[in-house]
Amino acid sequence: MGNLFIPASFFLALGHGMGFIAIPLYAGLLGASVFELGIVGTLFSLFYALCCPLSGVASDRLGRRGILTLGCLFTALSFSFMGITRSMGFFLALNALAGSTVALAWPTLMAWFAETPGKGAL
Repeated sequence: MGNLFIPASFFLALGHGMGFIAIPLYAGLLGASVFELGIVGTLFSLFYALCCPLSGVASDRLGRRGILTLGCLFTALSFSFMGITRSMGFFLALNALAGSTVALAWPTLMAWFAETPGKGAL
């Protein structure tokens, strides 16, 4: 179980880092105004902040591995659908969903790191 920490955190960071660069650029290609670009960043951060406490409770009750898997799966799906949409409204909704699903993955991974004894412990 501890051997999954490094690849999981690497691929989460890689995907999110690429997404944070690509999302505003793609919104610009969709014709987003400067105001809409601000909404893109705000929606992601707002939904991330609102869903982090909920994901913490869920991972405590349901288990870290399942919540982390769901978070990674739904994050990949939301980012994938963002790449094929042609509607700014749908893009904004998917961006909010991405913020929610990233909130499932990162806090769960951090809690899993913190509670694992041995070499992977903080």
